[in-house]
Amino acid sequence: MNVKKVITIALAVFVLCAVFCGAVSAMNVQTGSLVVNPSGSLTTGDTISATVNVEIPEGTYNDSSYLNLSSDLDAADWSVVVRRGGVDSTTISNTGKSVTITSFDIKYPESIILRISVNGIVSSGSAGQNITVMKIDSYERSGLSTWSSPSQYVYNSANLPGELAVLESDINALQARINTYTGYGWDVSEAQALLDNAKTQYRDAQSAGTDDVKTAYSRIEASRTSLKNATMKLALASLSLSLSYTGYIDDVIDLLYAKGWNSEAMLLDTKNSNLKNIYNQQLTIYNAGNLPDAVTIDTLAADSISLYNDAQVYKDSSDHPFAGIMTYLPFILIGIGAIAIIVVVIVVIVKKRKNSWDELG
Repeated sequence: MNVKKVITIALAVFVLCAVFCGAVSAMNVQTGSLVVNPSGSLTTGDTISATVNVEIPEGTYNDSSYLNLSSDLDAADWSVVVRRGGVDSTTISNTGKSVTITSFDIKYPESIILRISVNGIVSSGSAGQNITVMKIDSYERSGLSTWSSPSQYVYNSANLPGELAVLESDINALQARINTYTGYGWDVSEAQALLDNAKTQYRDAQSAGTDDVKTAYSRIEASRTSLKNATMKLALASLSLSLSYTGYIDDVIDLLYAKGWNSEAMLLDTKNSNLKNIYNQQLTIYNAGNLPDAVTIDTLAADSISLYNDAQVYKDSSDHPFAGIMTYLPFILIGIGAIAIIVVVIVVIVKKRKNSWDELG
């Protein structure tokens, strides 16, 4: 067998493989066609529907292949429309949480589109859980392909009073923190505005109550969003406060070193360095989009102000040396008084002894 014949046979085998083996085919869910109504969170008793288009390429199925459609909805009603060449050719209907479509209905010699729809009712047993409205399991020639619609949370009306109570507590806690910073004289108006919006949403949720659970929970979610944003704004304001005060303290430290108050400057420097380390740690957390620890940054702010006040005392003392002496004046006077008493006692003793020697003389 010459080389030319070998090459010819090899090319023939390659062509046969390309024709008969081909690429592995699998269902293609056209996610852009997905329509779920209503989308988002749900309440028990809601009627919900979903529709999506699924492409089934030629050669995807063999005789043992099938589709399994499932849903967490009660009274699930399914419709599968088979489109061939852009035209609806067959409609398959079924009911139940799980239905099967055999290859007899969906195996064709060409690619087809299945428009799969389901509608049903959100069961009472789904309260407080995430549900899947539509799931497709395609058992194909090449194996299993699976797709599910995005999960949706079902509100639980029984939890509403408790969630409102927790939200109120969180709002009050943040208001107390904002009040503290207002007392420092620091601008926290942006945080306050966001918190005021959270309070409005909270009151709307209270008004809706269990008579309109969906509205109540949507207002709770809106309130939570504003509350989170307000907390982030307050964190930024807190870090800005600490940065400003530690910067003021650094200026005082430089001044004290220049005046030779080294021991006082070193004490302030050590404490201020620790505050700046904490600040940098919390700033890193904030810059990463996360919420700094409230207790840590609130303590940092208070400690920064306290150390600044200490620094001001040292600065004033360095500016007016006698101001430092006045702090210890009572002790100095006591010491001088004690010395005076001792001197008087000594003088009296000496005089008595002198008089005694004169009488003996």
